Amino acid sequence: MPTFPRLRSAAFLASMAGLFLLHSAPASADTVQGPGPEELASLGLASPEPAVPAALPVAAAPSPTPTPAATPTVGLPREVLEAAGAYRLYMRQAAAVSASFADGAAIASALELGAAYEPKQMTRGAVAFAAVAALHEPRFVEGVRAAGSDPVLRAALLARLTAAPHSAGELPGAHAAAGRAAAALGGEGERVRAAGQRVKQAAYDVQKQAWAKGEVSARVERLALAKSLSAQPLSAPVTDLAELQLASLGAGRLSLPEGPPEPSARPVVARGLALAALAVLGEADLAKADPLMDDASCGSCLRMSKLNLFQCLAVAKPWYEDVFCLGQHVLIDTGECIQAAAAKQPSPSLPAVALAAPSRPYEPEPAAALTTVAALH
Repeated sequence: MPTFPRLRSAAFLASMAGLFLLHSAPASADTVQGPGPEELASLGLASPEPAVPAALPVAAAPSPTPTPAATPTVGLPREVLEAAGAYRLYMRQAAAVSASFADGAAIASALELGAAYEPKQMTRGAVAFAAVAALHEPRFVEGVRAAGSDPVLRAALLARLTAAPHSAGELPGAHAAAGRAAAALGGEGERVRAAGQRVKQAAYDVQKQAWAKGEVSARVERLALAKSLSAQPLSAPVTDLAELQLASLGAGRLSLPEGPPEPSARPVVARGLALAALAVLGEADLAKADPLMDDASCGSCLRMSKLNLFQCLAVAKPWYEDVFCLGQHVLIDTGECIQAAAAKQPSPSLPAVALAAPSRPYEPEPAAALTTVAALH
């Protein structure tokens, strides 16, 4: 009997098994399949690897998607928020001054509250508050982001905003933001001015009471106190700062409604817009923000209000004249300064009631106030 060599090739055995089944099958229209993977495995045989065409195209690896540049976080420095907070604190307290006075102590208390602001801090606070209001305008925020999306244009924009703050008015959405800032400033100015009109009228009404005709006690000391309070900065509570920070992010409960669009913003508003634009770009550090917050026109108006107050208190003797000084030179003058900083044509200062009385309190001459400008320096 012939002997056959041992077959060790699994692939050879698989192919031979397939040929045997193919040739031993009866003729049929159906094709008999070779052993499946399970059958070959039972025989200890591995299934042959399928051939891969050499020309099979290989898909190219997808290119990595570029990571978009991170959107800068909108933010104002704490010092800016503190200035805005001090401004709002004073304006809120001043607008709440009552025109009802029962005695000299009530007048002295109201005068002390009304005199408690420093003109430079007040000016800087008005600019800071204008910036917060502008940041509440979504069209302006998105417009600044779009304008600063290109690195080259962004660098040019930053340089222009710091060198020429009024150029912020050319940015997309700037007119709407200026309108919102002007409405916020002008509204607070009007409330303070209206409170002053009520107090000024009280200066005439209170003359009917005997105590109001008496001479003010410690006249020299109360003038010195008014000057001292006019040189001390205010500090807003932490809750006010948190509220302003939320408002600068377009959130929170602070009411900053839209106003009529302002195509040509006043300097305080324009500086506020420039500061807000820097905040949107993530560039509102104190070094850039600080120079934007000083405005000569608003500062001059507030200093003149103080000078007129000092002149009035220097000559006022009866209590009702102190009431006049409070109404006119603390509240009305300050309110009108803020209104003028907000818009070119502020609301007309019409008295809430007729101003008539047998004798009028002292009204200082503008020329006299001009001769004492050095008193503030």
